Amino acid sequence: MLLLYPTLIPRTSFNNEKMEFIQKTGLSQGDKLFKYVVTIICISRLETIRQKVANLKKFGFTEDEKFALIRRCPLILTLSVDKVQRNMTFILYSMELPAKVVLHYPFLLRFNLEAVRMLLAGKVEEMGLHLQIKGRSILSALRMPENRFLKKFVYSQPQDVADELMQFYQRAKAIKCLAETSRKNRNRRRRLNVRKTATEQLRTALFPIKITDDIENGN
Repeated sequence: MLLLYPTLIPRTSFNNEKMEFIQKTGLSQGDKLFKYVVTIICISRLETIRQKVANLKKFGFTEDEKFALIRRCPLILTLSVDKVQRNMTFILYSMELPAKVVLHYPFLLRFNLEAVRMLLAGKVEEMGLHLQIKGRSILSALRMPENRFLKKFVYSQPQDVADELMQFYQRAKAIKCLAETSRKNRNRRRRLNVRKTATEQLRTALFPIKITDDIENGN
């Protein structure tokens, strides 16, 4: 791991409390996910780990359940507290599933649950169609390949209904693509501005006299 990611070395810190967190997951060195748990905990601030573990307690998870969830999906520790809260709220009130469903389907905490398929599920419910995408059927719907998803929930409808659903689905996908492109462009501009500012500061620091002389001489 360190050979592949040498930059982890200066970012790594260990103490007894972090060791205790690792032990509570129940993983050992022979387990496939052990190295991921160790790496994530090592490079994370202790206060951040505490906050993320405590956040799970708000949704009724016991101590054993919290660490069982981390054992199954260590990447949960890389999610922000806000992200977990948003997804748990969506699971409870929009999907109408019990909180502990994530113990069996931890991917629900990582997915964008307000994505296109969830929008289509809302459209299907709004139209009062017989085949609903809700409850536990959402769990499989979110993980299906797109062709299979459309075949089951869109193409299986009467032609006029299928056409309306498909138009809605395509519009939702287009809006999502535009939003993602806009976000990427915004982030790119922000990075460029940061680099430009840093370059200007460096130039000023390195050549303050020359720049001043040039200005005074009108060059």
